[in-house]
Amino acid sequence: MLNDIAVDRQGVVYITDVLAGGIFQYKDKQITPWISPAQLPHPNGLFIKGNTLFVATWGKGLKEDHSTDELGSLYQIDLDSKAVTLIKDAQHIGNLDGITSMNQQLIVNDWMNGNVFRRDEHGTKLLFKAAKTSADISTDGQYLIVPVMADYATFNSLHLQMKFRRD
Repeated sequence: MLNDIAVDRQGVVYITDVLAGGIFQYKDKQITPWISPAQLPHPNGLFIKGNTLFVATWGKGLKEDHSTDELGSLYQIDLDSKAVTLIKDAQHIGNLDGITSMNQQLIVNDWMNGNVFRRDEHGTKLLFKAAKTSADISTDGQYLIVPVMADYATFNSLHLQMKFRRD
């Protein structure tokens, strides 16, 4: 199931396949596999900063109820070399859905539990607990936007003005 997308400076589109795994690339009117499911099982959220694609994964061992045997982690991929790197201190933190950047920090959310984390040079920390089924988070630069899926169909949005401090 194709899920999230991100577009680089050259207009290349990257697309996650959360169920089958892997990332596709849309370039020159062609969709091709870019990162294999073996490299990234169940990738979900995407965010590009410079020449790096950040990926929030759902986890490993996906079950019918959307739970997993192993929680998801954050990865970074160099857009030129396709080198996939697990981000230190961001392993097995949740069934990750959305990812964005705000105030020089990555912000990622756990769909199953509603946890919203920040990742910076000091590590990964829980920012706050939103509603379960909080989905693809986003920002307009001033506000962190946390959409919530109610009953898996209806969408609500929780708008939070966040001022992040370094601990």
